[in-house]
Amino acid sequence: MTLYAEVAVEAARGIARESYTYSVPEGIDVVPGHRVTVPFGRRSTYGFVVSVGTEDPGVETFAIEVGGELAGVLLVTEENDPDYRHAGLDISL
Repeated sequence: MTLYAEVAVEAARGIARESYTYSVPEGIDVVPGHRVTVPFGRRSTYGFVVSVGTEDPGVETFAIEVGGELAGVLLVTEENDPDYRHAGLDISL
């Protein structure tokens, strides 16, 4: 079962979005309040775990491989709010 952490990312202060969802690697224990390091754009940054759960956040994830090794991740999201319909595409290398 995959565990997901909702993280308030320090580098995102000033962006309208309050938190980002990250999958938690197996063997790592996190609880709300933990300070964590997460990938954010082209760099890593600190954040604080806001919540933890097993509900799939509805984000499609695609691995980016170079030479058979993981080089990044592509995330695709869709907003279903009828007043604000858009899709998001995040690329982390």
